[in-house]
Amino acid sequence: MQGVGYRAYIKRVADSYGICGYAKNMPDGSVEIVAKGDAESIARFESSIKISMHNGPEVIAVEKSETAEAEEGVSALKGFEVR
Repeated sequence: MQGVGYRAYIKRVADSYGICGYAKNMPDGSVEIVAKGDAESIARFESSIKISMHNGPEVIAVEKSETAEAEEGVSALKGFEVR
C-alpha cells in the first residue's frame, strides 16, 4: 500500500533516469508502474523505488514488487506520468 506522494516520488526518480511510462493507483491499494528505458536505467530505477522513503512524518515502504516484461503498447510511451 502506498503513502501520500509515492507516485510523485516515482515520477521524480523516473525523470532522473530518463524512464518513460506511468504510475497509477490500483483498486487494491497497490501502485502499477510501467517503465521503459535501457537496461541500466531500468535497474537503477527499480532499485531506487524499492528503497523506503521518508515523506515528512510518513514513511513509504515497498512491501512487495513484481517485475514482468511489458506487453504491446509500451514502445509508444513518451515521458513519465502519474495517472
